[in-house]
Amino acid sequence: MSIGLGLDTGGTNTDAVILEMETGRVLAKAKSPTTHGDLSIGIRGALQGIGREALSEVSLVSLSSTLATNSVVEGRGCRVALVCIGKDYGGTVPVDRKVVVDGGHNGHGAEESSLDTDSVEVFLRSVVDEVDAVAVNGLFAIRNPDHERTVKAMAREILGIPAVCGHELSASLGFNERVSTCIMNARLMPVMEELIRSVRGVLSEFGLDIPIHIVRGNGSLMSEDMAREKPVETVLSGPSASLIGAMTMTGRRDAVVLDMGGTTTDIGVIRDGRPRLSSEGMTIGGRRTHIVAARISTSGIGGDSRILVNGPDIVLDPSRVVPMCVASSRWSGIREHLESVASTATPLRRPSRDISCVILDNELFTPVRAPMERDKLNQTDSRFMELIAERPMTITQAAVAMGVYPSSISATWLEGR
Repeated sequence: MSIGLGLDTGGTNTDAVILEMETGRVLAKAKSPTTHGDLSIGIRGALQGIGREALSEVSLVSLSSTLATNSVVEGRGCRVALVCIGKDYGGTVPVDRKVVVDGGHNGHGAEESSLDTDSVEVFLRSVVDEVDAVAVNGLFAIRNPDHERTVKAMAREILGIPAVCGHELSASLGFNERVSTCIMNARLMPVMEELIRSVRGVLSEFGLDIPIHIVRGNGSLMSEDMAREKPVETVLSGPSASLIGAMTMTGRRDAVVLDMGGTTTDIGVIRDGRPRLSSEGMTIGGRRTHIVAARISTSGIGGDSRILVNGPDIVLDPSRVVPMCVASSRWSGIREHLESVASTATPLRRPSRDISCVILDNELFTPVRAPMERDKLNQTDSRFMELIAERPMTITQAAVAMGVYPSSISATWLEGR
């Protein structure tokens, strides 16, 4: 009898299930809070809940996760440099550095213009230690990818960091959509690498050296090597797994499935025993891509959603916050601290529609993880990180302690990192 281990690392909890593959019978299950500072802690907690004896007979692992989806919705990920060949990018997915160089092909795959490798080299050397991945996109590269491949090889040689080409992710026409897909993929590479490394490390602690299969956004499976190269294909992995799970548990072949997690709420449709797919490419956060996945409507609202009172408006923000019950169990004196904050907070005098510009005195900040190694923090932000590591503080409290203005603390930038 084949025994499988199902793992789901979500924005709030990490779940583990032992399944008898032939019968579908659940043999054991466990849940542990997802620990974003170190994913292995949450994964280890879930597996410890299962127990070593039950895990000893496992022969394969199926991994689903909402981390990629959440990263896209929240605008998180690594720093990306974009190289466009023969045409500028007209989309809205942000990048940290960009260059447009001569080159590209026509619709028949013939070279339209020679690749300007000198400009490519100058640009790549200018972004050393400033980016973590490179996205490469050439005009009609789906007809002839030679220029993209050349730039990718140069990026790996000069920078020694991951690089991905647009033609590797999509064979469809539509330059801007292909570039958007490529940028998202580049941003997600470190997210997926950390997840796979964490799972593999914890499995080895339990003496398991077995294959890991990752659920794709269309409900099928991919290898861990493929997931490292194409993490964007795991966007909507968790919701797609929920569709399959709902169908399996209920026996329904036609259904509308709503899945509310800690970070997002996802709604999908099952027709004739299969998830309905967005064959033309799904839209994520209002941006069109070439990713074929289950046709799911995703909203940035869940159990840990940030709620802002902005003048007369109550606004839901896709950023995650720590629930008060969790905060009070994690830090001593948190209730008294919050009561003190509430008694001294200054109400907003003028409502602002731009939520990103609102600094609220009733929000406490604490570090979830350290910024990436290549990030250069100024003295104020470094001191701010040190202060809130000791205990949660508001922006104003930290500013007073440091003798600076609250606006000099880069809270929004730090949240993004």
